[in-house]
Amino acid sequence: MFTLENFESKIEAHFDIYSSTVFNYTTSSNQGHVNNIGDITINQNKDNIIPPFISNNVLYITMGQTAKINGNYFGQQKRQGYKLLLNGNEIVTKTWKSDLIEFDVPNAILEEGTIQIDRDGALSREVNYEEGDWTCEIGGILYDNNNLPIENGNYYIIFSNKSLDIIPNCIGNLKNLELLELRRNQLSSLPESFGNLQNLQGLHLSNNQISSLPESIGNLQNLQNLVLSSNQLTTLPDSFGNLQNLQNLVLSSNQLSSLPESIKNLKDNLKILLLSGNYFSLEERAKIEEWLPNTDITW
Repeated sequence: MFTLENFESKIEAHFDIYSSTVFNYTTSSNQGHVNNIGDITINQNKDNIIPPFISNNVLYITMGQTAKINGNYFGQQKRQGYKLLLNGNEIVTKTWKSDLIEFDVPNAILEEGTIQIDRDGALSREVNYEEGDWTCEIGGILYDNNNLPIENGNYYIIFSNKSLDIIPNCIGNLKNLELLELRRNQLSSLPESFGNLQNLQGLHLSNNQISSLPESIGNLQNLQNLVLSSNQLTTLPDSFGNLQNLQNLVLSSNQLSSLPESIKNLKDNLKILLLSGNYFSLEERAKIEEWLPNTDITW
């Protein structure tokens, strides 16, 4: 914005370097004419360009399959001079629009590498990719990490009331998964690979037969809601204290008599903790309440 004090007027310049530049000129209320201020020159260079945003820190791709990159602005269409670079080499794109780029993954690439967008020599920040098999069959249904169901903008799997008695280790391949609901099944444990689901925000495992949780559950750094009611838990792993974004924790109707001291690490964000239907002594209750002074605890 440029202010012209002598004329009590202003010019607003709106830049979208990949489409157009718009100038709005406004005179003050007591000016009934347009002021001639001559030419305006603006020095625009690549240092002023905001790199395109790509949503995922890691893109999980599979050779021979179509990969998708979601972002907030790629330009309405691919223009001359726009390129998608895989390890520095241009690759052909199938789709290039305002929020999506799609391309077929070449059959001969490194297992790990980088992807960038090149717009006439202006490069976006690097995004790492990992190549592999990102699928998992659960209860006879094959889920693909790059084509998961979407509800309200979140990748989710709901597999409840299905008599499921085991979660395969390949669950860790579904790294984009954000919401997982497996309530009212016959699960007794979770695989260590559960810790790979680092985008998981909600996990609903009520009404199963789970007696213990893997240490790797502490890797779920984005987990906000965890429901484990009506299981057979007797202890929680020490890694529980790593779930520092956890807001709601439901542990009612288990066989717990204590919680790990590490749970006090959750005091800043944990809002609700349900512990009814367990075996906590008065002394243990007092200790937990001291650890979590700002949490609404139900005994």
